[in-house]
Amino acid sequence: MHVLITHVQNRISGYLHHNYPLMCFTKVVRIMFEDKRSTMILLAVWMIIACIVFNQLGAFHMHFMTFGPSEETIFMGMVINTWNKWYCLAAFSFVNTATNEFLGNALMPWYLDCLAQLHTTNQCLSYFVAY
Repeated sequence: MHVLITHVQNRISGYLHHNYPLMCFTKVVRIMFEDKRSTMILLAVWMIIACIVFNQLGAFHMHFMTFGPSEETIFMGMVINTWNKWYCLAAFSFVNTATNEFLGNALMPWYLDCLAQLHTTNQCLSYFVAY
């Protein structure tokens, strides 16, 4: 019995030694997401690093990364050269993104539960079809 316990202990210690980097990584990830302050610090550091790298690559001096109207800002063939056009485009982008997110989050569970499962006998009907 003692030999069996020693053998199991040796196997476990070998397993732990072999997977030690993976265990450290998972522990760090768990700690990072348990404490939101450390997650925010990590996000801020990442954003600073990304901004420095993009600045070194010259991305902030390109026409792609401009803010506001200019003659080089083109959206779907339209030149966005006035603040009115720029505000309309920004408002449209915001409303379009919000609508897509809301409808995706609202309709995807219904689609997965009712339409994607063809083998179910329970039909999900709307209020108007049911009555």
